Amino acid sequence: LRGIAEALIRGPLQRAGKVEDARRANDLLRAGDIDEAVDAMHDVARGLQRAGSPTLAEQYQEWAAVSLIDSGAGGRAVDFLVELGFTQARRGGEVTRFTAQRIREALGEERKWRADGIEALINWPDRPDQAVEMLRTAVAESMPDERLRWQAALVELLVLLGRHREALEATGDDLCTALTGGYRAAIELDAVDAVE
Repeated sequence: LRGIAEALIRGPLQRAGKVEDARRANDLLRAGDIDEAVDAMHDVARGLQRAGSPTLAEQYQEWAAVSLIDSGAGGRAVDFLVELGFTQARRGGEVTRFTAQRIREALGEERKWRADGIEALINWPDRPDQAVEMLRTAVAESMPDERLRWQAALVELLVLLGRHREALEATGDDLCTALTGGYRAAIELDAVDAVE
């Protein structure tokens, strides 16, 4: 059974050109060099993602996060898990709930807004009002370097729910400023949808 599992992993790693990098990550982890191992795992995950193996890429991201949690570096682990949660939510699927639970475990209940925000990304069809409130909290609680991501998710959800006035209000005060890529562009495009 172990041979089958290794073969299933080896194929995508070969297609991504990451067999040696994966081996190096494993060796670093065994040697106790957590930071280097995590960086290597993250590099393997990016390669797998580019090569069209998103599920295995997510597994490497989770492995990196769990390694950080085990080493006591929970804060950095949460950053990996939030990234993973957004990726999983875009693809859809129940596995996102497990990622949210890991975030909750790493942070504790007093800072659960990140886990709640990730859950909101997949729970919105069943509980739209609760999802909106969870994302509003994530926008309010987040630091500036991650706020746009949460804000983009909130605006997108409000547009999907047909709550256009709220979507426009959630775009922030800097609507129509110099357009940049990424999350700011997503917010601007959702604002255009809300106006139309």
